Amino acid sequence: MDAQHILQVVGLSQSGKTSFVSELIKRLSNRKESVTSIKSAKSHDYMFSDKDSDLFLKSGSNLSVVSFRNTTQFTLREEMDLSKIIEISSTINKPSVIIIEGYKKLNYTKVLVWTSETLSNISEFNLEGIKYVYCPQEKFIENEENIKKLMKEINFHLETNIEDLISKIIEDMFY
Repeated sequence: MDAQHILQVVGLSQSGKTSFVSELIKRLSNRKESVTSIKSAKSHDYMFSDKDSDLFLKSGSNLSVVSFRNTTQFTLREEMDLSKIIEISSTINKPSVIIIEGYKKLNYTKVLVWTSETLSNISEFNLEGIKYVYCPQEKFIENEENIKKLMKEINFHLETNIEDLISKIIEDMFY
């Protein structure tokens, strides 16, 4: 596939974003799509380990690369803008899909993972680009009214089943 698809998965802390992203990556990988995943952890500092690669960083190296038999790990000792991360990772991996977890204020096509606190914290999000909302079935009844309030402001596809939403996203990307 020539075109690159970028999908952003946003939600509040502990909403299920990582679980959603993991399931989506599994489905895309089963389709033999090349996937790059990018996660924002801006509220945390990197925790250095006692591994050689981190010792090099602690000693002053700006970039530490470890080549394993099955993986190559790059660790850069500086914060980088998301657009630069996308550019560099696209050069390395040539992905057909880039999945971004977090970066709530940016404007890519988004999946919003809904929790009971989402509407009261909606100002944290850039609502542009929200194309899908995922609210697990077991949480939907208590959240239905608030989701409908947001539906009056923006148009999105609502899904309560993760497999159905992933199928819809893949269909929209590739068909």
